[in-house]
Amino acid sequence: MSEENNDKKPINEYWLEEMRWEVRRLIVRFCDPKERGGRQKLFLHNKEEIEFTKHKPDEIEIFYSLIKDHRNYFPYLIQHLSHESETQSVETDHVTGTIDFQKTWALKQTGSSKLVCLTYKKNIFTPENIMLGYIIHSINHVATEYLNRRKEWDENNLYSDLEIKLRDLSAYAYFLQKDRFVSKLMNHYYRNFDSYESLLGKISYRMRSGKIRPQYKQLIKFIHTWMKLDKILSEPSSVEVEVAKHVGNLSDDRLYEYYVFYNILRALGNMKQKEKPNRKLSEQEFSNGTYTVEYQATKKIEWKKNGTELFRIPDTVIKKDGKVKATFDAKCMKYDTKLEEEERTDDWKGMPDRTIVNQMIIAMDYGKPKTNADIGIVLFADDYNQSTVVIEKGPKKIHFLNMHPENSPLDTLDKVGEIIGLKRMPNS
Repeated sequence: MSEENNDKKPINEYWLEEMRWEVRRLIVRFCDPKERGGRQKLFLHNKEEIEFTKHKPDEIEIFYSLIKDHRNYFPYLIQHLSHESETQSVETDHVTGTIDFQKTWALKQTGSSKLVCLTYKKNIFTPENIMLGYIIHSINHVATEYLNRRKEWDENNLYSDLEIKLRDLSAYAYFLQKDRFVSKLMNHYYRNFDSYESLLGKISYRMRSGKIRPQYKQLIKFIHTWMKLDKILSEPSSVEVEVAKHVGNLSDDRLYEYYVFYNILRALGNMKQKEKPNRKLSEQEFSNGTYTVEYQATKKIEWKKNGTELFRIPDTVIKKDGKVKATFDAKCMKYDTKLEEEERTDDWKGMPDRTIVNQMIIAMDYGKPKTNADIGIVLFADDYNQSTVVIEKGPKKIHFLNMHPENSPLDTLDKVGEIIGLKRMPNS
């Protein structure tokens, strides 16, 4: 990544924090822990390692106390769910609700004898209600995960009291899940959302707009406490704490590289981490059997300086069946940021800085043919939804896209999927 030279950051602190949350979640999802020398280690995509310890009983005590402090609040909220009124037009033989005279008159002109009436129904699928359903499900899920991993935190069977507490929480959440509204909210979440982050964004917007009723303030407070304790992830462990520390120390440029890399894994679907054959333990790649993704795969470009070979290290490469399919570069900057003084010519209008373009050309064009790519993709942290800019030379094309966390990054990844030949990215 090139150093920032903008007076204004391309991503504000709110969206940087959202990126940190997502990167943390995706690291835990895709990087498999391994035991080395009596320590648990997480090998990241870029040769970095994160050490962590296994579950501890005090984690469970904190989790139990958090739910205990709120256990009377959840049933109350279920009984007082917020709703939004929705209006719909219905053609009917008799009066149902309010007659829409204008539409009814128009319908009469067609020869119909029916009326058009406006009916109103309650919509309980507000973001805050959906989050409530997800939280209740998560309580049961986390409690069950701890129970399933008892040998990890209670090798000598010294904490039977914690087992009782976990079973109590699981039974409590299961009881709440049987409520027909909670069940509907949970099903709605799993049909329409792939993560809780998008819900948090919607809730934040509704809070700023004054659309969330006061009784939900405690739920919002609970969510933030839950998140800070890193217990909302599918596998609660102190690994999340160490990952959070690591991600929290990343520069904005590095964070954006992480964000792009792990979202590419997410979009390709079913990616598994594996060690590179005949390489150091820390060198990792990710594959789903068809596609392989590598971070900063060193590439010889067959140029030398004083007899020493020069290398180009693109941020990310995607291989298909062993051959480089596409080369990616992540730029935490605005699309129109200039790194150098350049002569403005008509052919360069609407293009990013020449240095960025030339870096990608070198990565694609030079070196052994099997390491070259016909597709280059440069992603900018720009919240402006410009049309895709493409430059080409024969079969080779370089695409310049914006991928800002505020502006539907999954839409950008769908474009990436089209570019590399997928009908649709899985977005799993």
